[in-house]
Amino acid sequence: MNMGNDSGSVAINPGKSVSTSVVNSPGLPPRSMDTLFDNAFETVTGTGTAFSTLEPEKRTPYLQQWNLNIQHKLPGDTVLEIGYVGSKGTELMGRLDLNQARLNSPGENLPVQARRPFGQFQSILQFEGGEVSNYHAMTASLERRFARGFSFLTNYTWSKSIDTSSASIDDALLHHITENRRFDRGLSTFDIRHRFVATAIWDLPFGSGRRFLTGAGWIASGWQMNSILQLQTGNPFSITVAGDQSNTGVNGTQRPNRTGHGILSNAEKKPERWFDTGAYVLNPVNTFGNAGRNTIFQDGTKLVDLSIFKNNYFGDGKYNLQFRAEFFNLFNTVNFERPASTVNGANFGVVTSARAAREIQFALKFVF
Repeated sequence: MNMGNDSGSVAINPGKSVSTSVVNSPGLPPRSMDTLFDNAFETVTGTGTAFSTLEPEKRTPYLQQWNLNIQHKLPGDTVLEIGYVGSKGTELMGRLDLNQARLNSPGENLPVQARRPFGQFQSILQFEGGEVSNYHAMTASLERRFARGFSFLTNYTWSKSIDTSSASIDDALLHHITENRRFDRGLSTFDIRHRFVATAIWDLPFGSGRRFLTGAGWIASGWQMNSILQLQTGNPFSITVAGDQSNTGVNGTQRPNRTGHGILSNAEKKPERWFDTGAYVLNPVNTFGNAGRNTIFQDGTKLVDLSIFKNNYFGDGKYNLQFRAEFFNLFNTVNFERPASTVNGANFGVVTSARAAREIQFALKFVF
């Protein structure tokens, strides 16, 4: 994670950066240097105070990458490539609340501030380098280079990405349990298990100098068709809890208890019940939920985009007035957004929105 504003957060800690303004009042003696900042005192001992800090011995994040690819030329100007890609992230940037309260012991009912390591403060947000990640993928592509008016490129990726924090809305940039970072090890929020993309360009064989309708003139000439097909599985997301169910003053998102698998088959999934909501229950007060990060998947992507161009060359081919008709989500396929994922919130498990429907646009483009 790239926490570009972390050092800035430290700079505005109470007691470290103070802003004050003074005004000379008419009829009163002008302020002198010894009275200029007499209102600049700012207390740092109130329980409403939160701090930010940097890890004292911050380590440099680094990423190791490796890959292996094999190519083979096939007939018809076609190339097949199969490969493996891997990476490992170490000492990546993350955030911890150093002042998270401990759980109440059995029979104990102490307030949050009494159970914090530093009871005179609220959260103490530390920016530190301790997150890890790893990624493995198998890739396969088939490409036909442009020849005789036609080309295509297809690519398939089968991958898995795991980390301890992805800086997502579910992670809330903080760990579920400060003292147990490994409990948050799970699928990355951007993990896509399967992804297939195919693109094609076809100069239609009509009109002057082409195979068909040679004598039809300019109206049959210069047509080009382009298409993109995208198929991919959905990203994972976490089931969460609204409120501080653990009663530890967590400055972030908490998760409930998981009692079952939770994932429904494609035949069972419906917008009104995207996953098995019975597999998640609200954890008792003064306990941490046992559900892991990113255990449910949202809907994937199924899209076909198509464009049709009509190239009209003139001026000895120096100029082109191109007509474009473009169709996004050509078949108006429904791709659902993420369902509601708060176990004690409204519409738990229900999908209430979808991504963009079919869009059509026309344009003229002058190329010179």
